[in-house]
Amino acid sequence: MIDFDDLLKYRKRDVLNSMGNQERFALLQELLQQPPEESVWGAICELFATWPDEREKEEALDYADAHLSHWNDTLRHVTSAWGSLYSNGEVSSLGKLMRSIDLYRREQYGYTELTRIANSSYLQNLKRLIILRSDIDSACKNLARSPYLHNLTHLEIYRSEWLQDDFTALVNSSILESVTFLKLSRMGLKNEDVAALAQSPFLKRLTHLNLRQNWIGAKGVEAIAQANNFQNLKQLNLSSNGIKDAGAYELAKSPYLQNLEELNLCETQLSESGKNALNTAPQFQHTNIVFS
Repeated sequence: MIDFDDLLKYRKRDVLNSMGNQERFALLQELLQQPPEESVWGAICELFATWPDEREKEEALDYADAHLSHWNDTLRHVTSAWGSLYSNGEVSSLGKLMRSIDLYRREQYGYTELTRIANSSYLQNLKRLIILRSDIDSACKNLARSPYLHNLTHLEIYRSEWLQDDFTALVNSSILESVTFLKLSRMGLKNEDVAALAQSPFLKRLTHLNLRQNWIGAKGVEAIAQANNFQNLKQLNLSSNGIKDAGAYELAKSPYLQNLEELNLCETQLSESGKNALNTAPQFQHTNIVFS
């Protein structure tokens, strides 16, 4: 008899390895009846990680995927460092269950892992991809060319190494078509990069844009303010960029940023004149503008 609470704490891998397929499936059904919790998700992943690669496993994965459909995407999460995510140098069939993956501090492995993720048909329902302090280099081109990652709604890249050509490929990629949350922070973006982003034909669903701590000035802000791509934005974060008053004036006269609920302009070198222009702009009368 398996101690279910003990299993959730990952103390029974030896027991899982000794199970037959019928026992595994019975345990899976029991797990899927539990409330959506991180510990339950971990137990489900552990169960499949020890399940031999047979037809019964694939059927069980499809069964689990259907019964996890009501779970929040953020709970169906793994890091790219999880060894069981891969098999024979590719993402394993466990990828069917994943909705969120992050690459965190994967300096020497970032390129390989992101390329595997981009090229996996098992991840065609992935919703969230978060890349933090990882060396993704030219793998970003592979991400941009992915034939599978078209259901992404949340893409976050922070303090990671990439090339200018990578950024150009990304902003012109159709994988952005369903993205509503985009964060590109501490990536060295300049005015011309923001202009390219604003002109992307694939960002019309964007509601959250975070460009914190780049090298964006007034010209970059002008590109944002005049982009009809951004008319559905609810949150815009330009903090820690030297946009100065000239950038504030561009935002104040934007004909498109009518739906902003929050505008973060901390540490953007604004004077009282720039702040006043924003506070009195008609389109921002119901916007929470954060200056400090």
